[in-house]
Amino acid sequence: MSDHNLVTIKLIINNQDRGKGYWKLNCSLLGEADYAKMVKNTIAETAEGETEVNPMILWEIIKCNIRGELLYMLQEGKNRQVQMGTLLNSTNVSGMI
Repeated sequence: MSDHNLVTIKLIINNQDRGKGYWKLNCSLLGEADYAKMVKNTIAETAEGETEVNPMILWEIIKCNIRGELLYMLQEGKNRQVQMGTLLNSTNVSGMI
């Protein structure tokens, strides 16, 4: 007789489509006043009056809202850069005429 017994595990894995993965805040952005202010405001606005919500669910909602606001701000910044580039290019072209 032995003190070693065979262990068998049966795993049932559902084939579910995976998403894009998880999102992680780039903490270096918090060094910029606009982004830090946005995070603070988003937390305050989301948590305001939410006394009945499970804290874990509230935290997930806050993270989702921060992500949405941050993506919006980053897209707005890209749009401004494109507009500035277009303006500079048109100024350079018209200055050459």
